[in-house]
Amino acid sequence: MIAPRTTLPLVMAALAALARAQSPDLVGTAAIQPLLAEFDAAFARGDVAALLRPFRPDHAGAHATLQLALERRCAAAVTHTRTSTIVGEPRRVGMHTVVRVRHETVLRGRGTAAPTTLHEESVLVLRPDGPGRPVPTLWVETAPGGPCLNADEFRCPVCNYAIGGVDGWLCTPLRGERANALEAATFWLLGSDVTLAISVQADPAGTPAATVASELAATLRQFEPAAKLLAVQPWLPPAHADEPPMGLLGAMQAVDLPADEQAVFHVTTFGGLQHLLLLRGHRDALQRHATAIAALLASYRLLERCDELAISHRALAHHTGGRLQQGTYDNEPHDLHLEGAPGWKAEQRTGGAAFRVVWSSPNGSRLWLLGHRVPAGVAQWSEAAADRWLAHLLQQNDLTAVGDAAAWTPAAGFGGTQRDVQATAAHAVAGASTRRWFRLLRRDDLLVVLDASPATAADE
Repeated sequence: MIAPRTTLPLVMAALAALARAQSPDLVGTAAIQPLLAEFDAAFARGDVAALLRPFRPDHAGAHATLQLALERRCAAAVTHTRTSTIVGEPRRVGMHTVVRVRHETVLRGRGTAAPTTLHEESVLVLRPDGPGRPVPTLWVETAPGGPCLNADEFRCPVCNYAIGGVDGWLCTPLRGERANALEAATFWLLGSDVTLAISVQADPAGTPAATVASELAATLRQFEPAAKLLAVQPWLPPAHADEPPMGLLGAMQAVDLPADEQAVFHVTTFGGLQHLLLLRGHRDALQRHATAIAALLASYRLLERCDELAISHRALAHHTGGRLQQGTYDNEPHDLHLEGAPGWKAEQRTGGAAFRVVWSSPNGSRLWLLGHRVPAGVAQWSEAAADRWLAHLLQQNDLTAVGDAAAWTPAAGFGGTQRDVQATAAHAVAGASTRRWFRLLRRDDLLVVLDASPATAADE
């Protein structure tokens, strides 16, 4: 039934009022800035509890990670100050306000040592709370904004996919060293504990998607021994389920976790790349928000449908700068060249490093070439920082340095300095050498590590 013309304005006004009631006003910078100043003051006092007190977190895991990071920062220095500034304009995602924040953190130790200054970015999510000040619900670190992210859609032509742009979901890309992949991002369904993390791995071996899903689930159970692995099932992205491109394979595996949580791994393999989508949340939240989850999964799609290994080669070259041909690795952006030994197999791997290449002998020996970018917020790689990095590596792998500590010396043709270290392993596989050799090459912008692990005396 059509309402009389005279009543239409009243109907439209009522609908507008209802829309305003259901979609709260955007929280402006005038309300956010005092909150950030309060957070910075609590950080300077080392009072993490006071900093976190205004939060009403929707995601307990993310909130615990934030607390741990703040406590570690405060414990790392005698005095610690932070200045937080808003970047750009706040925006609405679903029923929440989202704002990007840039931090300058200054950590000062005892004595006359120069302070350490860190520059980082984060995303702060707030919920309007009537006439009072807004309530923060989520605060997560993120990578600086890049060309792949637009209105919470993450689109990467190099890695051949797009996902997101769905109402209610916030996308936060991860920094490269955090991602442990070619790239990664997390989607947060605001107002719930539901997340979907996507990452991209190169896979020269062409591992079946079902195998990848089961291996990921088994790895999760190492951290959650009480986890129950459900059966692996075939799965294809909804966007391609009716007409899948030739070569596209997919699988999914659910894992029941303690505290009535569930994780669901979705894996696709295409063009030498693995796209890994991990959905996680409380079981009741996953059921309650099934429509929103289905919409996000439906937004995931491949951008090219041709099954060519050129896709993975292009992605590796874009994200790492390097190319591998017949056992020789060249990385022009980082001015590196390494020729592998005859008969050794070479592969590019993905991870949190700027680049990772491994050479393997027929006997099982390994030679790794790894490049590490300058840690986020730090001005450059120093020799002292490289030494701390190596000491941490030795400790984690139960290795002991042997012989006199080699000094840093100029590295010919590299434009920096280098240092050689030999170490022995406390435990080794029967018949294998216990020796481990390292060469560190340091430039202000890059730390390169050669890590040799011989399996036999002949290879050594």
